[in-house]
Amino acid sequence: MNKHQTDTANASAFPVDTIRAMFPALQRAGDFIFMDNAAGAQIPQSVLDAVTNHLVSHNVQRGGRYGRSVTVDQSVADARTSVALLINAYSPAEICFGMNATSFIRLVSLGIGQMLQERDEIVITDMDHDANIATWLALLFLVLVLYTIAFFRDPNRPDPADQLAVVAAADGTIADIQEIDEAEFLKARRKRIGIFLSIFDVHTNRAPVAGRIAFQQFRKGLFFDARRPECSEKNEAMTWAFQNPRATIVVRQLSGAIARRIVGWAKVGDELKRGERFGMIRFGSRTEVYLPLDAEILVKVGDHVKGGASVIARLPE
Repeated sequence: MNKHQTDTANASAFPVDTIRAMFPALQRAGDFIFMDNAAGAQIPQSVLDAVTNHLVSHNVQRGGRYGRSVTVDQSVADARTSVALLINAYSPAEICFGMNATSFIRLVSLGIGQMLQERDEIVITDMDHDANIATWLALLFLVLVLYTIAFFRDPNRPDPADQLAVVAAADGTIADIQEIDEAEFLKARRKRIGIFLSIFDVHTNRAPVAGRIAFQQFRKGLFFDARRPECSEKNEAMTWAFQNPRATIVVRQLSGAIARRIVGWAKVGDELKRGERFGMIRFGSRTEVYLPLDAEILVKVGDHVKGGASVIARLPE
């Protein structure tokens, strides 16, 4: 028997008409052919009858204490056991029921999402099933929404009791401490404390001391990474000066590679309390505080500070 004869015999042995008769949709198909797959397969009459019977006789809320609920729960448990035996699953608990392949993929993706740990990576391509892509995109969208809410958080902070204290003008990490010329307002040598704000820090800026706003000036510039040394001179910035009888403190808001929007809420002439909000920088940036040379620095590089609460320096008596 040659290959053609073998194929013909196998085709004849397959009960095409019997199988077709099991699927109501194929009875109305006419002369065209269904190019189908598991994601949208036609449903046999036996399954339709079982689903109809369930909807008519057993469609109740699962997990209840009524007799019918208990019966349906047991039916589902029995079905899990049967399927587990059929496919040799480790446990019936591994069996998940859904409407179709799309719902299955979504459930599996959600399950994997709950097990993700730090440094795990999610890789999807345009060849993935839409249910898989949509699930991860929905998760990403949720993360972005939660991050945006967290980014714009603006907690109240307790003001320290020491009247000579200078508080941090922003949340973040102390990036550098050095003596440098402040060229925009004071035009004199000052101690500068640079604070780097990551995208996870609170981005509200607060007055480092109580006083009147004597100066405010916006400077157009570039958008280098806020951790680069040249960003202080070249990046877009807003400079403020806070004056009181003890000292004049200059604060500079600097944009970064991600943060490109400096917002000022106060204006020249406003009297602010120490720790009072005067602006913010959106999505990662740098804030600099310029102090008198005789101020005592109370932080070091690497310290994490909280705007309006952490004491970064102390003015002389």
